[in-house]
Amino acid sequence: MRRLRVGVPAAVAGASPQSGHGRVWAHVLRELAPLVDLRVDGGWRTDAWLVDGHGPSVRTRGPVVAVVHEASWDDAGTRAGVEAGFLDGLRDRTLPWLAKADRVLVPSSWAAHQVSGLGGHPVVVSYGVDSQLFRPGPERTPGEVLFVGTVQPRKNLTAVRDAVAAVGGLILTMVVGPTHDRPDSGALLDAALAPLPGTVVRREVAPTDEALALLMARCAVFCLPSLAEGFGLPALEAMACGAAVVVSDRGALPEVVADGGLVVPLEGTALPDALREVVADPGRAAELGARARSRALELTWERTARGWLEALRSATGN
Repeated sequence: MRRLRVGVPAAVAGASPQSGHGRVWAHVLRELAPLVDLRVDGGWRTDAWLVDGHGPSVRTRGPVVAVVHEASWDDAGTRAGVEAGFLDGLRDRTLPWLAKADRVLVPSSWAAHQVSGLGGHPVVVSYGVDSQLFRPGPERTPGEVLFVGTVQPRKNLTAVRDAVAAVGGLILTMVVGPTHDRPDSGALLDAALAPLPGTVVRREVAPTDEALALLMARCAVFCLPSLAEGFGLPALEAMACGAAVVVSDRGALPEVVADGGLVVPLEGTALPDALREVVADPGRAAELGARARSRALELTWERTARGWLEALRSATGN
């Protein structure tokens, strides 16, 4: 059988794997490369296009499969922390692709619900993790809480800091960077790095994937209490490292983590209580870590690529 000729925009073919968006495209295109004939910017002929449903318009011919991470411009948790202008731009880029696409791929049921509300018919294909790179290490650092993300308020780093301070005597390690959708990014970063009484605050700047995996493999608990997430890739990577994971009950996080971690509400003392439970009981942490690793092994990039390929074949009738 002839391989499908699949056009991909240059912007996604060359996306940096240092961002979550770029990591997804880099991994899936690598898995797809032996299975289809990938043609950057289309070439002279294609059977279908695979596009970023949040990206700018590109000229396409034939069926289109659009990957939409989320359609959250009307979500309350998203609007609480993301600039309205950024969300308006996201909406204005995404809606034309939703109208044009023959198939829409989303990474979670939460995102599918949003897209369905816009009249689309999404197919859920979860993102994956490289479980050979992100794997358990030999030992954990007692009392170390790890956060990975940006200072975008939707990531809810303030809640992590408050919870760590409430427990006391912990180490807060942050792989945290600026956010590009807010003019107060610098002030948010300063607030994120401010000292916490009774807490050691550390920051790791732009670690390599290998270094990030080591951080996840050594922490006592990984914490991501976002107000909303289209998927939550850092949580899955931490799970693959066998970390005890504590996440909020918002967005796609509950379905990604499933029974592989602690999913808690943001109200009351649930978050500090969960951190306290894990750091105070190594046996409980080990149990959660084993469940996390088992859950993560279900979600591979190969599986993601197979789902994307199925959508491409369906769109072309092959």
